[in-house]
Amino acid sequence: MNTIKLDQHEIHTLGNLFEERVFNNSTELFYEGHIPHVGYVLTQGNVVLGKKRKVKSEIMPGTVIGVKELVTNTPVSYYARIYSGSKVFIIDRSSIKSLNIEKDPVIRQVLDKIIGP
Repeated sequence: MNTIKLDQHEIHTLGNLFEERVFNNSTELFYEGHIPHVGYVLTQGNVVLGKKRKVKSEIMPGTVIGVKELVTNTPVSYYARIYSGSKVFIIDRSSIKSLNIEKDPVIRQVLDKIIGP
């Protein structure tokens, strides 16, 4: 399970770029083997990751999931379930492409950490 942990400065940078969403109900963010349509950065609450219906880990706020798979168009190797009251930034492919990373080194640094150079 590839997850990336961001520090507070990186989370703040993304908060200026992406809208935060609150989940009022528990739901699956994506299923094992699914190619995600969006990636997520957990900002508050709980998300569990698992395989074959078994929970393998719980991620902490600041963790990025699904973004690398979104960009590389590859299936995730785990499922992710978010719980009621949790908050995330939702990162989609078109938003990533629209960012002016050439002119903003801070944004470039954060994106390089999330998806690679």
